[in-house]
Amino acid sequence: MRQIFKNLFSSAVLMASCSSFAGVTVQGTRIVVPSNAKSVSVQLQNQFETPALVQVWLDTGDMNIIPDASQIPFLLTPALTRVEANSGQVIRILPLGTPQLPQDRESLFIFNMLDIPPENVDTAEQNKLSFNVRTRIKLFYRPASLQMSQDKAFQALKFQYDVQQQTIEVNNPTPYFINFSKIILSADKENQSFEQALMVEPFAKASFKNIQSHIHPNQIKYYLINDLGGENNYSTALPQVTP
Repeated sequence: MRQIFKNLFSSAVLMASCSSFAGVTVQGTRIVVPSNAKSVSVQLQNQFETPALVQVWLDTGDMNIIPDASQIPFLLTPALTRVEANSGQVIRILPLGTPQLPQDRESLFIFNMLDIPPENVDTAEQNKLSFNVRTRIKLFYRPASLQMSQDKAFQALKFQYDVQQQTIEVNNPTPYFINFSKIILSADKENQSFEQALMVEPFAKASFKNIQSHIHPNQIKYYLINDLGGENNYSTALPQVTP
């Protein structure tokens, strides 16, 4: 089984990244595993008319690492499965030894799904290409001991605009990973939108780069990705840093 896993994992290097090739899809754009959950289910769906072989695993962010070389405190079952045509499959994620993870903040892992379509045996179809498609989505381990809700965390962010460096620094004083999808800068009745994705780790800072604003903003409206994959938006003051 280990040799099969290595072969399949190596084949992912030659995968197609375009989602239009994916016959099997993951329902949802992120996974949250509460520390007090015995297991969490992930739904896969095969939208094609042919069965597919699917392999799932977690990594810590390096997509080229051999999965069992990481110390991943979760068990995924089944890790290798056949998903029938126009059918679904539930993958269960079971925490194993998660007390070793920090309990004062979230931890981030990446859920991988490799969709391996069957080889085409129809001679009339032999000239058609077949792709292995790898899907990666974020998995957040969330300790039950966190004292702040996600919505409160979203509203606790601090911003400042460095005019000279053309950056907006984000200070995240919360135990949550914060994922931005867009920001809108405002000054009086003028707005300027920047669709930049940015993730800020717990108790850390990060910056939006190359913010070339033609206005002098004093407000920022920011859009964050919530647990359901939707967007929450908030507004706050935007202090400027000048040399």
